[in-house]
Amino acid sequence: MNTEFDIVFLIRVNNIGGSEKHTISWINYLLKSGKRIGLIQSGLNMVEYGISSNRRNLKIITTDLPIRELTIVHCMKWYKLFQLMPSAQIVWVKPWYFAGHFPFILMVRNCYQFFAVIEHSLPEKVPCRLKRYYFGLIPRPEFWWHRQKFYRRFLSLFPDHIFCVSEASKLILTAADLIPRKKISVCPNGLDTQYWHRNKDSRICFRKKIGIPDDWYLFGWVGRMVELKQVEIAIRALSLIIKKDDHLNCGLLLVGEGPEQKRLECMVKEEGVLKHVFFTGFLYDPRPAYSAMDTFLLPSKFESFPLVLLEAMACGCSAISANVGDANKLISDPSLGCIIDGYDIEKWKMQMCAFLEKSSMEIKEISKLAQQHVQKFHNQTEQMRLFNKVLFGKNKKNINNV
Repeated sequence: MNTEFDIVFLIRVNNIGGSEKHTISWINYLLKSGKRIGLIQSGLNMVEYGISSNRRNLKIITTDLPIRELTIVHCMKWYKLFQLMPSAQIVWVKPWYFAGHFPFILMVRNCYQFFAVIEHSLPEKVPCRLKRYYFGLIPRPEFWWHRQKFYRRFLSLFPDHIFCVSEASKLILTAADLIPRKKISVCPNGLDTQYWHRNKDSRICFRKKIGIPDDWYLFGWVGRMVELKQVEIAIRALSLIIKKDDHLNCGLLLVGEGPEQKRLECMVKEEGVLKHVFFTGFLYDPRPAYSAMDTFLLPSKFESFPLVLLEAMACGCSAISANVGDANKLISDPSLGCIIDGYDIEKWKMQMCAFLEKSSMEIKEISKLAQQHVQKFHNQTEQMRLFNKVLFGKNKKNINNV
């Protein structure tokens, strides 16, 4: 087999989030080590967001071909495209059995010897089997349930290995033996701690630019403004705090954009906290925003491994998070922040008030501990080593020992 590239990455880019950032970091890491990388991207161009495109050992193909509901023409074009990226192995980034169509997965399987998948999200759980009866006596077979289970189990046979970025994702994937445990490695996201760090000068400049008083306590959120992120919880909790004391020096910084933005802007006006909430839109480099924050909020409904939470902590933020994905492993000590079970606005308000009552010395100490925690347990170099051991190890048959 012609192996022009050491590895090929395949990714559909809808927006730049945690999985895309992780892929960019991984590719750059491999490029620096001298690996020959092929990248097949669909959607947004990741070169604009940080991939080192000027390197000779990188080839990028951008396509608008779909990966679902493929026609014969689509299949032929995909096959030709894969021939332009010869390699012994390919990594498909993002959810796999929900992102692809069977003919597409079959083509990937046939074109590459080693087919790996990296699962960044929490896949939907297998639906519960309904207990229904004919005439109240004879159990109904529920063919739809068996068909869906069979389809998922069938697709799980094709990848050679699956990387999960969280234990929560692994638990769902292995539920009811959906995927054999020997095929899965948990490799959490990591950060380049030399890049992600708190900067006092950036904090001052950013606050001045946005119009946030330097003596205000600032809560923050970063991400794509979509329904499942539940940004309204942060807004309503702040509203309850402000209504109790209108002269309180605190605010909420919202970094990002998305379909929910206009609704959230209207909510801010309705809640009467217009002077306390600051929208910045999308920021290519959110580090100054993180540095400007004191406490990061993560009220998401679904997360696997919340990379934004890791970024915020690396930049010295304490954290308040919903109990989603592996958030409880990131905030593993009460000194770093707190985990809230559920989405009761009063609970969120109480935890936010608890941080407002802390002294400046306590805030500085929490900031220091958060940065040290990320440096010690979530260093990117160590996490990349786990991926590389599977993909470039001498004996891939022992991948379940990683």
